[in-house]
Amino acid sequence: MISSKKIYIKLFSCVLISKGYSKIILIDIQRKDYYSLSVKYSTILNSLQTGLLISQIDKEFDSLISFLREEELIFNTTEPFKFPAISTSMKFRNIISNVSLIASEYTIDYILDKSFIKILDSLMVEAIFIHINSEVLNKTKKIVAHFSSCVARSMELSLSNDTKSINFYKSLVEQNPRINKIYVHNSNSQTVEELYHDSFVVYSTKKDNLFEKTRSMSKDYLQINRTLALESHHYHTYFNRKLFFNERGEIMNAPECKKSFGNIKNIKSPQDLLNIISLPEFQKYWYINKQKTAICKDCSYKLMCVDERLPYPLNDKEWYHKEECNYNPYIGEWK
Repeated sequence: MISSKKIYIKLFSCVLISKGYSKIILIDIQRKDYYSLSVKYSTILNSLQTGLLISQIDKEFDSLISFLREEELIFNTTEPFKFPAISTSMKFRNIISNVSLIASEYTIDYILDKSFIKILDSLMVEAIFIHINSEVLNKTKKIVAHFSSCVARSMELSLSNDTKSINFYKSLVEQNPRINKIYVHNSNSQTVEELYHDSFVVYSTKKDNLFEKTRSMSKDYLQINRTLALESHHYHTYFNRKLFFNERGEIMNAPECKKSFGNIKNIKSPQDLLNIISLPEFQKYWYINKQKTAICKDCSYKLMCVDERLPYPLNDKEWYHKEECNYNPYIGEWK
């Protein structure tokens, strides 16, 4: 008996559509891959997101459908409503996700104070990045041990000089298994070595200028994951929920920011820090998503991009960057 049910073609829910000025990117967040397509397919792709009757698909789209089917981005179904699109709404369990700090002669005693760990733990911080200046490099093991009890799930270290052996770097990971990367500056080589499973030491010949702007956006820096893609709909994916303590102990949103909101020496309780990071001015850049940013709003890579450039107000509703990106969304080409 022949079934009378209507057959629809639908994009898998894990496939997100990112439309730019000159092209469309399909992002498979499950398999961490992406596909570039012409903007002429915009209407049909939007229809495939909810489900499109096979009988309604014009012959001119046969090659597109064949490609999508070959890449396993679409499937047939008689009940498209049972496969809703991924919701873009987001709720965070913490106000700060990432903390970066510089261990210097000035900040070291405050960082090693037991109360500092408790204060960060109260914020339920997920990741910690610590750059250790040369003058306190001899305190590296003490710092690592101090942070071994924190609630953060991951930790990265940055050392200003390459004066230790590979066994020393391994001992740091043994001491604190949360460490997944150790960056070593002023090295004689530009290499990466595996320490243990999922932990690496990254050697760099660059000087100890960690937060000097040296990185330019390229395809190599694009990231594919669900959290980033969804976060990009509402927030600035670099500045959102970030906290930075510089070598003078000044409290800022990120190294790229110019305004200080206090000093580590005055943080005596979780509430002291919470009062600072809750300020609207501290969170100024958090809500500047790509749709509110000139040029970025027309980029098809906007759901995969973590942009470190500081945004500046263009008008009452829009922002812009003074530094030009390496990708031009209007011609669809990288430099």
